[in-house]
Amino acid sequence: MLRLIAACLFVEGTLTVLWLTSLLSTLSVYDARTLVVIGARGFVGTLQLTSAWMLLGGRLPARTFAVAAFALSAILIVAELGARLSPSNLDPTFRWPVVALYSVYATTMIWLLTRGRGAK
Repeated sequence: MLRLIAACLFVEGTLTVLWLTSLLSTLSVYDARTLVVIGARGFVGTLQLTSAWMLLGGRLPARTFAVAAFALSAILIVAELGARLSPSNLDPTFRWPVVALYSVYATTMIWLLTRGRGAK
């Protein structure tokens, strides 16, 4: 199961890198608030790639990093798509359904990462 979660994190992180590189030539046209959201997405993408690498390597803090990556990404997608604070070519009709589906996905992944890890 951890390999599947790591694969999901790796795909998300890689897609974030590709999205950020597509924005590099147009960064000067965005306002400060949008640039902060874009920068935050870059940080979360880095966290996702790092978490995937640590999960595959069996590192001790991997689950904690992965939970943080999923939680931050779910919060950030509300700002990006829901509040329209970052550039997107997604039809406005589908913004909130995508936010809801991503939230369910992130919550499921967090549950899978934390189940059976009671307080010790």
